[in-house]
Amino acid sequence: MDPPRHTAQRRTVAPIVAPTNLANMAATIRQRTEAVLDGLPRNQPFDWVDRVSTELTAMMLATCSTFPGQTDASSPTGPTSPSPTSRPLMPW
Repeated sequence: MDPPRHTAQRRTVAPIVAPTNLANMAATIRQRTEAVLDGLPRNQPFDWVDRVSTELTAMMLATCSTFPGQTDASSPTGPTSPSPTSRPLMPW
């Protein structure tokens, strides 16, 4: 993606991934990364994209963003109050 579209999108997410916010989320990021890596099969082949890349990317997006229905304190803005029709997007 090229400017100006990329510039506008980058400007939107820049505050979320600012060093201070990432430092505040470091423990959660580390915990979720360890959980994914610890859950990998040992001594047998597996699909890295399916088991790590996709899963970890989804977790990090959820960690760095506040989604409706997020009920844990891992959100940079703290817990949210889910609406009656919302549900957590990810099982962690």
